[in-house]
Amino acid sequence: MGAYRKYTTNQELPDQNDSSTGPTAEDIDVPQMLNNFPTIQVFKDLHITANLSLANKALKGVSGVYAILCTVTGAIYIGSSMNIAKRLTDHLVARDTNVSLQRAIDLHGLDNFVFCLVEEFEVAQDSATEENKLNLLALEQEYLDRLFLLPEELRFNDLRTAGSSLGFRHTEKSKAKMSAAKSGSNHPMFGRRGALSHMFGTVPTALTRQRISDRAKGRVVTEEAKKAMSEAQKQVDRSGVNHPGFGKVPSFAHPVYVYSLDNTLIEQFPSKAAAAKWLNVSETTVRYHIKNKTILQGKFRITSAPIN
Repeated sequence: MGAYRKYTTNQELPDQNDSSTGPTAEDIDVPQMLNNFPTIQVFKDLHITANLSLANKALKGVSGVYAILCTVTGAIYIGSSMNIAKRLTDHLVARDTNVSLQRAIDLHGLDNFVFCLVEEFEVAQDSATEENKLNLLALEQEYLDRLFLLPEELRFNDLRTAGSSLGFRHTEKSKAKMSAAKSGSNHPMFGRRGALSHMFGTVPTALTRQRISDRAKGRVVTEEAKKAMSEAQKQVDRSGVNHPGFGKVPSFAHPVYVYSLDNTLIEQFPSKAAAAKWLNVSETTVRYHIKNKTILQGKFRITSAPIN
């Protein structure tokens, strides 16, 4: 199990005059605003690129629990990471994390936020990565439990449980990235039709069909929904090769044979529709001559089986 190295607000903090540790919060009573959460290092003025770079450098390779504090409202975000420097970038540069936190940054400005290393987690080299991650989440949970004792307006976190995604809300930016990553040729099912589809040859069981039927019973589709579906379908090109039935022969289709009057095979077709198109007549006409064994146009004998 990874070891925890704890610092309290009464312990001596790392040398704040050492520029390698990044900017500090000399003029802000951070421990008080953090409701006496412990702090090891505090980084402020992160709207300044140089300060952000120093903070990133100081936190490189550091694992542990961190806090982001809004100095205007006192609201806090608690998180943990095996690579806190990366999470700093995710929160304050990429800006694709917690929605409430991002909205607050937009409202108050990054200069009114400080990033704090709350507790460092020492990775156990003799333990598996997953075990270390679980131990770190357990440490984060201790702080989340304390955080959720505070009023709702003093916390940005939506989730009570460390590592849980239940109730998580993606930002619009994140949604757009995920959509682009799975669109077109990037989609795992792109081009996988027919025999290439993972569902090819699969036949639903009677139980599955019954469940589908039961779910559909009583379902009411609003007129607005019907209209929206209709408009969407109008935008789909189903002409020529784009038609789902292009080049396919229905399973119920029967072959048609066209002979000359001396019983010489002229052409063979997979269906009555295909024969009708070649003969330039209706499908009904083809069906009629097959059934009545009559001659078409005075020169074609049409049958549904080969003439021996």
